Amino acid sequence: MHNLSLIETLAMNANQALYPIREVSRLTGVNAITLRAWERRYGLIEPVRTESGHRLYTDEHVRAIKRAVELTQQGVPISQVKSVLEQQAETEHLNQMAEFEELEARLQVALQALDMPALQEALDSLFIELDELSVLQLLGRFEQLLVEAEQRIIWESALLPRLYSRLRFAQKRITYNSPQKNILVASSPNLNSQLASVLAALWVLQNGMQPMLVAPNKELPNMANMKALQCQGAVLIAQSSVQEFAIRGKEIYPALDCIALLMRPNLSDDKVAIQVEQLRFSELFRNGSLL
Repeated sequence: MHNLSLIETLAMNANQALYPIREVSRLTGVNAITLRAWERRYGLIEPVRTESGHRLYTDEHVRAIKRAVELTQQGVPISQVKSVLEQQAETEHLNQMAEFEELEARLQVALQALDMPALQEALDSLFIELDELSVLQLLGRFEQLLVEAEQRIIWESALLPRLYSRLRFAQKRITYNSPQKNILVASSPNLNSQLASVLAALWVLQNGMQPMLVAPNKELPNMANMKALQCQGAVLIAQSSVQEFAIRGKEIYPALDCIALLMRPNLSDDKVAIQVEQLRFSELFRNGSLL
């Protein structure tokens, strides 16, 4: 069996459920013969296929099938259902984009004015009105844009308590609902951002793994510590280069999968002392989000 790297596993989203066709029939009330016909004749859904050819369906597929049933009950011919669903999805996307941009503008105005009450109110709206991935995506974008010290202070003061609460609840869900896979999350000494580590930890949790956070400016655990912590990989957040984690030019955690998240990548840095896979911090939370 192919062993997925850490980055591949994160990209797959380990929390996503997959259902066999008989379970989808039970959940939607549509029998398997009809589901296959809808797929074959109208391209209504495209299930995931196993190596042996069996169909597997996601939660999104199940929602689409239920919506298709509602539309047929309202008199929409099944041949037109896919077009109607696509139009509805496009309208919903445009509405979400408008809402996203309005909230982003409110956050910018509050930060520029250093207005804590307005910032708190905008964050309240953000967490209530947007889905989890879109919230984290917007916060990640702001985290890269903030350069003024005063803005960073008010930003972290308003946001850190909220994110630590979300982190705790998400950790409890992982602990209770799935086998634990520990991933170290640490930032380089060059990175002046508590929020980056918390957002990265939430990213790890979004994908069904348990983050083990290293406090800012603390030394990284050695391999013996990593083994004791049962860490199977590491997410290392740097300002511009993985060189920030280099220790006398040697590799770090050579036996583990590692990802480097770069806030502002140094494109001229072609000598990598650490064998890791690299991502731009701005690439987090893209799947299923608004941009």
